[in-house]
Amino acid sequence: MAAPEYEELPGHSHRICGGEGWEEIASTVLDRAVEHAGARDRSGRGRRAARGVGPGRRAANSLGVVRRPHLAPVPAAALRPELRTPSIRIAAVVMGVIALLGLLYLGARETSVFAAQEIEISGGSKAVRASVRDAVQPVVGESLVSLDQDELRRRLEALPTVRAVRLDRAFPHTLRIAVSPERPLAVLRQGEEEWLVSAQGRVMRTLEPGKSSRPVVDVGDEVAVTTGDVVNADDVRHALAALRRLPHRFPVRVDTARVEEGAVFFALDGGAELRLGGPRQLALKLVVATRVLRALAAYERADLGYLDVTVPERPVAGLKSQVSSLE
Repeated sequence: MAAPEYEELPGHSHRICGGEGWEEIASTVLDRAVEHAGARDRSGRGRRAARGVGPGRRAANSLGVVRRPHLAPVPAAALRPELRTPSIRIAAVVMGVIALLGLLYLGARETSVFAAQEIEISGGSKAVRASVRDAVQPVVGESLVSLDQDELRRRLEALPTVRAVRLDRAFPHTLRIAVSPERPLAVLRQGEEEWLVSAQGRVMRTLEPGKSSRPVVDVGDEVAVTTGDVVNADDVRHALAALRRLPHRFPVRVDTARVEEGAVFFALDGGAELRLGGPRQLALKLVVATRVLRALAAYERADLGYLDVTVPERPVAGLKSQVSSLE
């Protein structure tokens, strides 16, 4: 075994990578490694020749070492010109693209390139679509790019017959409007005046008294009724909530709905009264009332004075003769 070689490099600590003069240490170590690799390579060829290995044949474990030059640090300041020039060039290109896009946006906003020329309206009745078309006329000819959709949506949803709208700008010249109309539910009656009211409690329009077949909800003079507004009186809201839950094929027409001391009452066609109690479990109570009314024969239904489903598990019915005797 060959004796190890030792060389001392004074003036250096164990933190070689972080200390000053590390380049000299790295260069010395590399030189020693190259010298020992060359010596091992030459001794290996001698042993292979003694074993009969041909001189032109390289052993599989031979090591080809290329002597590397000494490393020298490059100051950061020397790299700055090379790094600065591409950065400035890229920034200039980006700013140019942004400026071009801005000019294109201004051109589309201020010119008639994307002017609204066609208005397509879907949803609602013919009358509802006509009112929406009238309200949207001011935007015809306006650029679709600069169109204030929020303001237009508020304007259209302020129409008494419109519940909600969805806007779609179909470039280059079409504005599509999908309308969700208010659903008429009942008639508000205040003295001699009547209004059509939606399921959301919104006053849709005035009516000729006595001409509608919808259920009537009477309101007092203290309740403000204005077309386009929502009626927020508690009694009206509870009565409309009960009418909204009325089954589609309810067996008897409802003439009026009223609320007294928190309890909901329906006056049915034929004179019977449906007593629903408080506003809780209205859907269940109406389902029970539907089954009871359908189970009655025609003559029994004609003589029905009231049907009380305040407790839906125990419905109670009374004949007109019984109601008259109590009165």
